[in-house]
Parts: sequence; structure tokens; C-alpha cells
Amino acid sequence: MISTLFLSKFTRILVSSALVMSAAAALAQSAPPPAAGPGKNFEEHKQKELARIEHHLQMMQALQSCVQAATNHDEIKSCNDAAKTGKSSEH
Repeated sequence: MISTLFLSKFTRILVSSALVMSAAAALAQSAPPPAAGPGKNFEEHKQKELARIEHHLQMMQALQSCVQAATNHDEIKSCNDAAKTGKSSEH
């Protein structure tokens, strides 16, 4: 009787495990591919990076102009402070 009870529980566990594994396999196979595709994601990322670089270049050019126009240390400090906060401070 003990062996029959053990086999019955073992069989239920085995069947349950097989069902869970087959459901997981079915989900893994039915996952849709990325909508945009790798090329589109790359181009979008590239454009964002280029825009970020362009923004930084503009900020550096504004800082350069400000420092070139400065006539003393306080004005250079003002240029650097303005660059840190993202504001333009031409002297």
C-alpha cells in the first residue's frame, strides 16, 4: 500500500512537472521578435547620441566664447558657473 501511494504521488508530480515544462517551452517559442529590428534600434540610438554630442559641443562653444571675452578671474568663474548650470553668460 505504501508503494502504491508513493507511486501515485510521484506520478502526479511527474505529470505536473511535464505540464509546466511544456507550457514554458510553448511560451518561449511563441515570443514575438523585436518590433523595430536591430537596424532601426541602432539608427535611433545613433541619432540620439549625435544630438547629445551636438548639444555638448554647443555648450562648450558658448563656454569658450565666454572665457575668450572675459577680462578677469571673476568673469571666468562666472563663465564656468554658467556652464555648470547650463546658462549662457557672455562677457
